[in-house]
Amino acid sequence: MGHRASSRARAVPGARRVASVAVGALVLGLSGCGDEPAPEGAGSAPAASEVSSSASSTDDRPVADRFITSKDLPGTWRDSEPPGPGFKQLVCGVDIEPQKPVDGGAIRYSQGGLGPFLAQHVRIHSDATTPAAVVRDVKASLTGCTSYETKGNKADSPTVRFDVEPLEVKGLPANAVAWRQTATTGAGLTTDMVLVTDDHALVALVSYALKDEPDPQVLEDAVSAVERMD
Repeated sequence: MGHRASSRARAVPGARRVASVAVGALVLGLSGCGDEPAPEGAGSAPAASEVSSSASSTDDRPVADRFITSKDLPGTWRDSEPPGPGFKQLVCGVDIEPQKPVDGGAIRYSQGGLGPFLAQHVRIHSDATTPAAVVRDVKASLTGCTSYETKGNKADSPTVRFDVEPLEVKGLPANAVAWRQTATTGAGLTTDMVLVTDDHALVALVSYALKDEPDPQVLEDAVSAVERMD
C-alpha cells in the first residue's frame, strides 16, 4: 500500500503536498485515526443514530443498510474503532452539513495499526435536495480552491489548514465529488475524500494511512462497493 495516485485514481497535477497536521484535529471526525484496530471478528457496528432530529425523511432505507462491510472490499480489511461523530464543517467555503440531518452514523475499517484506513460517514436528510446541493457546490468550489481552513470537532481544537486538489477516481459517478487534501501544520496527514449522494443520504468515504499517501485503489474499491448497494 502507499502508492501515489495512479491513472485510475490520481490527484490532478499542480497541487502542493506539504506534510503536516495534528492527527487529533483531522477532518470528518478522524480524531482517533491512530487507534489500534478492533480485533478480528469484533464486529463493530456502524454508529447509526449518532445524530437525530424531529424532522423525518421519506427515504425509508435504514442507515445501517447504507454501510459497506469489510467483506465488500478486496483484500484483508477488519473492523477498526469508529471515527468521531463530528461531520459539520466548511470545505472550500461549502458547508457540507448545511442543516441538521435526521439520522446518521459512521464506521471504519483498517488493514493494520498504521493503515490503510477507510472510513464511511452517512448523513440522512429530510429531503433529497440537500445532499445533491452539497456535492454540486463542493464540485464547483474545487475548481478554484487550493486550500481551506477548518476547526476540529472539540471546543479546544486548533484551526487546521489543508492544501486541496481535485482527485480522479475510476468509476466515480456523476453524483459524486472527490479530492485529496494535505494538512499544512502538524503531522502532515494526507487524505483522499469522496462525497456521493444516495437519495436523501450524503455518503462520505475517507481513505488515508499514517505513514504513506493514500492508496488510490482503496477509494476505487469503496466507491464500487457503495454503487453495488443501489
